[in-house]
Amino acid sequence: MKTRIFPIALLLALSSLLFTSCSKDSGESEVSSASLTAGKSDITFSYSGDKSGSFTTNQLLAGSLRNATFMNISAGNNQGTTVYSVTLFVESSLPAGTYNFKTLNAVRTDLMTFSITEPLTNKISSYTADTDANSDFTLNITKSDATAFEGSFSGTLKSADGKSLTVTNGKVAAKF
Repeated sequence: MKTRIFPIALLLALSSLLFTSCSKDSGESEVSSASLTAGKSDITFSYSGDKSGSFTTNQLLAGSLRNATFMNISAGNNQGTTVYSVTLFVESSLPAGTYNFKTLNAVRTDLMTFSITEPLTNKISSYTADTDANSDFTLNITKSDATAFEGSFSGTLKSADGKSLTVTNGKVAAKF
């Protein structure tokens, strides 16, 4: 009986090591259009400033639309009763490349919006990156075609009352 316990314990220990040593770091986030179904999106980023935290898409609250003029990529999530939503508007004709919103000659002016709704306190905080000369927001498009969009972003979002959020490590993907 003693000789059977050791091999079983060794097998369990090695199995545990195998499954935990190959796991992805919880801070890493893979955002790719390849893993999405048509009409879905995935957006992740960290933010600090007026509020701080991180945003990760809940796929039940994700969507993407594309027509000849625009791509509307949206995502949402909730933590408790607080609801988070992101909308990114990108012109469909923009090819892969890096774009600063303040120098982008876009048809729309509100290119990214991040809102935090806290129903228990009846408070909505909304922050926007737009084509205003004071906007400091960059979008790096790595893939943009009729079926998919991928890129990264960072910069400052501002509220109507002048408060700001600094966005870092932003990643976006959508499938149309």
